[in-house]
Amino acid sequence: MKRSLQAHARAYAHILAQLFAAQGIAGQLLTAERGARYLALGTRLYDPQQVNKAIKIAEPLALAAKIETVIAARQIGLVTFQFELQKSFWQTFTRAEVSGLAVGLAERRRPIEFSFDDAPHALFAGTSGSCKTEAVKSALVALVQTCPPAALGLVVIDTNSELDDFRNCAHLAAPIAGDGKEAAAALSYAHRELARRKAGNIKDDKRLLVVIDEISDLTADPANVAMLKDIAKQGRKYRLNLMVGNQKPSQKELPAILDNLLNRFVGQTDNAQTSAILTGHSGLAAHRLTGAGDFLHVAGGKADRFQIARATAADFASLERKPAPPMPAAGPVIDLPDPVSPAGGRPKAGVDFAVLGAYFARKVMNRHLSIAGATARFGHKRTIHNRYVEAMNALNGGFYAELNKLRGIAQ
Repeated sequence: MKRSLQAHARAYAHILAQLFAAQGIAGQLLTAERGARYLALGTRLYDPQQVNKAIKIAEPLALAAKIETVIAARQIGLVTFQFELQKSFWQTFTRAEVSGLAVGLAERRRPIEFSFDDAPHALFAGTSGSCKTEAVKSALVALVQTCPPAALGLVVIDTNSELDDFRNCAHLAAPIAGDGKEAAAALSYAHRELARRKAGNIKDDKRLLVVIDEISDLTADPANVAMLKDIAKQGRKYRLNLMVGNQKPSQKELPAILDNLLNRFVGQTDNAQTSAILTGHSGLAAHRLTGAGDFLHVAGGKADRFQIARATAADFASLERKPAPPMPAAGPVIDLPDPVSPAGGRPKAGVDFAVLGAYFARKVMNRHLSIAGATARFGHKRTIHNRYVEAMNALNGGFYAELNKLRGIAQ
């Protein structure tokens, strides 16, 4: 660290020791590390049962140090206190300073990587000014520069025109969806692909990543929510993944989707409650981050604070390009009332054409699917299975009624 930073570290260590003594907390200062926006002092407590007491002195520390924020967090064997630095000491990074799947740098310039191994589906969240979209861009550049188009396909839903830099990227499985109709078509395409892979038990096809810059733009439509839930719950087995952006989890349907988004990149939030919802932990204090790329990565019970490495024009210019395939046809999902609630008390749920076709083919061959068979093949429980049977019967009746009518006309 620079001499001036060393002086700050000594001053903060002295204040920390004083407050520990005043609160009757016994411990030893072991580490002093520099982050992009903070100095982190790591202390080992002599009595681990005092961890909550130690974490609660973050606000008094900030007041005594005459700084905006101190964030206290438990790490392996330590309690760390992150003292926010003056803006003149802040660091910013670009992708030229990282490599591979890294999306940013933590303390000691340690890379934080985007990996499907952390969890199959990812959340990128943060309020306006947090640089949530810049984090998505950095992760996407890392992925497409690391994975060839034969190994990774992208379905990008960008109703706010934030991801135009990826237009005609060679990894696109469809053009970037820019409005509600295109978004529904793109999501339906991914949902059909899930059904196709499920029907054939295909688990080694190339990875398909559905990228949604702002999920709240989609959740007003129950059909979209039903498809998102299916992909979130079942996509991992079939190499279908979600990368979801969100500013604030205020929509009614989001908590159920968030439960499956366990690879979390969270920037500054507007309050402690939102921080707890988005990070999945009550004590991580994302509302005290500094914004502008200051992020937490939360996965597998571990949390790392880091600074986003922003993608630049040079990064986008280096991407492989080719004309995108045509937009998939809209309307591949039928909306049918839930048979348990014919009065419409529950939202409509989607029935996928490809799966419905499988039901119909078995009916034609007089090899009807039982509930057990539907569960084994498609993961359908009784209610969903009954919905498909009703849809199949309606399709069958309409088909033969019209066929007989046409035959009568022909005669």
